[in-house]
Amino acid sequence: QELAQIDDHRVMALLEILLGLDSPALAAETVTALGKIRDPAAADILARCAAGGDDALRELCRRGLRRLAFLHVKPSSPAEHPQLRPFHVSWVSPLDGAGYRTLWFARWYETEELSFICLHLHETTGIRAAWGASAISESEFDDMSRERVVEEGLVRVDINYALQLLRDALFRNRDTLFQLPPEYYVLKGIFNGEDLTPTPFMPDFKEFDLNALAQSTRLIMDGAGLFEDDYFAGWYMATCRVYDFADEWVSLEKRGDGKSLAKGLDIILDRFCRELVAPIVEQIRNRLLLTADLLLKTGRERSIAEVTLASALSLGTFAMPYHLHPFVRQLAIESMDAAREAMAEGYDLREHPHEADDDEWLE
Repeated sequence: QELAQIDDHRVMALLEILLGLDSPALAAETVTALGKIRDPAAADILARCAAGGDDALRELCRRGLRRLAFLHVKPSSPAEHPQLRPFHVSWVSPLDGAGYRTLWFARWYETEELSFICLHLHETTGIRAAWGASAISESEFDDMSRERVVEEGLVRVDINYALQLLRDALFRNRDTLFQLPPEYYVLKGIFNGEDLTPTPFMPDFKEFDLNALAQSTRLIMDGAGLFEDDYFAGWYMATCRVYDFADEWVSLEKRGDGKSLAKGLDIILDRFCRELVAPIVEQIRNRLLLTADLLLKTGRERSIAEVTLASALSLGTFAMPYHLHPFVRQLAIESMDAAREAMAEGYDLREHPHEADDDEWLE
């Protein structure tokens, strides 16, 4: 209500952002405040909300518009059927070893301009960070995104699939009560006209014989080779304990040889998997399923999707210790290898424990 008293046109943009927050009470207060501002811009916002909000909010907006009309304040342009621009591109990165991925959307804003939003997602808690821009040229967007596409392994996906992933992320935020970042609300106008109802997403593999894949020894054994594919480039664990195990491996190599070295490494891998993998094996399984889905959605070979599915499905029925599961064993080796390389270059995560599987997203 106090914002309505501030004589600054920028207040309108802030009030429209507040309308998009996931709080019916705050949205209602915002509509009431807009209904008291004698400015066509306030009427424009109410008209847009009346055209796209839920039933209760639409009625409040119409009431505010009637009040402004009585004061001879009307919308400057009709908003019942807003002109929706097509999306320019949607990209997503494969999941990494900690369950994070990046999701990008770009949409035409004006004839020659683009808006874009880049979202940092987590498999459990949803949207963790957001950034973007409005009304930039296509060349500016290309310059801004070119390097990131390569660095983050982004792949182009169908807009409907990208929106499915977004709705799933919104569901995770709501389900875990993890608050959406403020930047998301500022930039969410890019999704005007799209259904953003929070909805969990589960991949569909009806065209596969999942039981046969889960029992295919050949495909399960091929799981170790998945780490050679770009979609698995980020699949390694980064915790202080991983560095402890990597240190043990280095020490073993200094004092062991031949059979003793192989046996010693097997013991390290067994302990690694019992301590670090077993507690999150269900998460690993889900990440593999989502990766298999992405492989299929982006037109990759059916054979690699089958290996990925076999690795995921076999985790639920694997009777031997996890360090003997080809994919899990290689995951442990890749994680320790990454730690060894970092230590060889002078970096030790144990000296920076706050950076372990860090939630912070650097732009």
